[in-house]
Amino acid sequence: MMPRLNLLLCASILHGVLGAQTMTFSGGDMQIQFMTTVTLNGELVWQIAPGATVANDGLVELGTSATLVEPVNGPIIGTGVETAVHVAGVNLNDTEPGGLGLRFFTSTPTAGAFTLTRGHLPQSDGGSAFSLARWYSIGDPAQVPFPVEFSFGYDDTELNGLVESELILHSGTSPSGPWLPLSSAVDAGLNIVLADATEQANYITAFQGEALGAPAFPPSAGLRVWPTITVDQLFVQGASIGPNAPFDVVDATGRIALSGTLRGDASTVLNLSTSALAPGQYLLLIKGEQAVRFVRE
Repeated sequence: MMPRLNLLLCASILHGVLGAQTMTFSGGDMQIQFMTTVTLNGELVWQIAPGATVANDGLVELGTSATLVEPVNGPIIGTGVETAVHVAGVNLNDTEPGGLGLRFFTSTPTAGAFTLTRGHLPQSDGGSAFSLARWYSIGDPAQVPFPVEFSFGYDDTELNGLVESELILHSGTSPSGPWLPLSSAVDAGLNIVLADATEQANYITAFQGEALGAPAFPPSAGLRVWPTITVDQLFVQGASIGPNAPFDVVDATGRIALSGTLRGDASTVLNLSTSALAPGQYLLLIKGEQAVRFVRE
């Protein structure tokens, strides 16, 4: 196992004083590697200046007090996540934990403690459609006083080819859905989608129109595909593959990016090269039925 690297940024250490302080990343490229944790401790504002790029493939912890400020057309990207913690008993109405872009509006402002997580990979609707390149999860939705109105912020660079005026916010119990549409309204000028959630929501993202909510094909029981985040190859094994199993790799736009035939039996570990694919999220379809989602880095 790779060692976990932690980077602690503390307002009092950086500036020698207590209170809210601003740390500006003024230019260049920053990459937070896989299994690296960046922790912002205290009332620290991390401002990313226009033109600077932050690719997060690890974890950024904003804690209870730190805030992230991102420029237009320059949000954090990558396969990692950012987290912020809402403190129990603190007014939740009209708040945006950590500056992560999801604002809560509620008539019952008292909430329990929960962690808000933001990620950047498009989510599948269970078929060939994908969301924009931003999602959120509420670590313990039972601590949030539903019903809630969400203000879901996004950047134009995260639209992932979707028609902005047709965005609909969806909630799901897991990153793979099923996704349920919420009554939504888009404000393209402010880059937000407003939506009412009457019941607990674990995961939140936006699709163009209504998502399917469930796969149109059977679940991939008995099929093993690994690693799900890869650079050049996938390994496939399963009793249902058979000696000659046609496969398709579908990209985020629904286009078939790769196709071929898997040849083996239940005991064979098959190699599928992904080196010809552009970086992004894909769906592997075997025999047009079984499906597994993966990311090509």
